[in-house]
Amino acid sequence: METVKESPPQPAIAEQAVPEKAVEPQEPAKSDPAEKPEKTRSFIESLRDIVFIASIYIFFAGFVYEYFYFRGFGIPLSALNVSVNTTLASSYSVFQDHPAVTSVLALVAIACAVGTTQFRMHLGAEMAAHLTRASAFTFGILLFPIAFGLAHDSADKRITELRDGTAGKLAYIFLRDPKPEAYDPGFVQSGKDGHISIVAESSDSIYVLHQRRDVPPPGATEALPGSKIMAFVYEIPKKDVQSVRIIIPGVAIPVDSLRP
Repeated sequence: METVKESPPQPAIAEQAVPEKAVEPQEPAKSDPAEKPEKTRSFIESLRDIVFIASIYIFFAGFVYEYFYFRGFGIPLSALNVSVNTTLASSYSVFQDHPAVTSVLALVAIACAVGTTQFRMHLGAEMAAHLTRASAFTFGILLFPIAFGLAHDSADKRITELRDGTAGKLAYIFLRDPKPEAYDPGFVQSGKDGHISIVAESSDSIYVLHQRRDVPPPGATEALPGSKIMAFVYEIPKKDVQSVRIIIPGVAIPVDSLRP
């Protein structure tokens, strides 16, 4: 009988753990350095376009204001040779009289600049240009009548203030050898008394406003209370004017400020 020899037990081979590869931390994606200047450039270009379009409406508002203001006194705008800078400055009265509308328009302009910038970044310059033109055309159609109405209203307000005396723009005017037939009775004396308002000025003439009550009815020594005030606008050549003294309304000034 054969004996089966058992082989000695083999020592267990310890499994060696395979070291895992260390995962290197990934750096956050760096933004393209050219992206930020591109956004800034797009915003500046959009803002430039908005300012250019806004200047058109500012000039339009100033022109309408001047037209109706001087027309209210019978003065043709062409006779004054008003400069572009003066027309732009005249629009300030329009915006000052309507602060709520001005604020809304400013916010809309800023929103358009920001929106145009986003269009340029996401839709491309060409598509953004088409959208900008379409929105500007639509918005422009609505804005012209709005600017016209605001400017007309401001002009009427300035005329009323000058007529009722609340504007406080009175002056003394002294003429060289005034001819009685050239002026309304009492005009020369009103100029000496400081009851004349200067309306406009050109390179050769000044336009002044002289107001007086209606002629008293028969049997009365003075005009009735509540009667209309008659107004006359005179064009006086500067060569006939000896001097002009403008009255500035008084203000309360501390006594200490008057000391040297």
